[in-house]
Amino acid sequence: MKVPGVKVIERIVNKMMNYISKLLKETYILYLALKNPKLPLYTRLILSLIVGYSLSPIDIIPDFIPILGQLDDLVILLISTSIAKRLVPKDILEECKSKADKILGKDRVNITSFASAILGIHG
Repeated sequence: MKVPGVKVIERIVNKMMNYISKLLKETYILYLALKNPKLPLYTRLILSLIVGYSLSPIDIIPDFIPILGQLDDLVILLISTSIAKRLVPKDILEECKSKADKILGKDRVNITSFASAILGIHG
């Protein structure tokens, strides 16, 4: 028996998981860029705010509110990471992308590999 709407929900969840995976990788790339001593001070400050917000349990809309609680984080971080990537010099960004690919892999990133990378317990 087919349940109406299940395929649509599966597609939405899959798309959202892809965005979350992309966001985890982008956050890690910015985290690596933040550690680069050649990064300008103003960029370092903006990246600190973005990485701090992404790792912080404090939200604009609390996560216990269904859908909106997660969606606000996703939208804010997607917009802020795209802006931040424009501020980071291209050579630093490419170097950090390469490191992130080695550590997190090129496929969909899961929260465990992201947390391991941030904590420095990767292979």
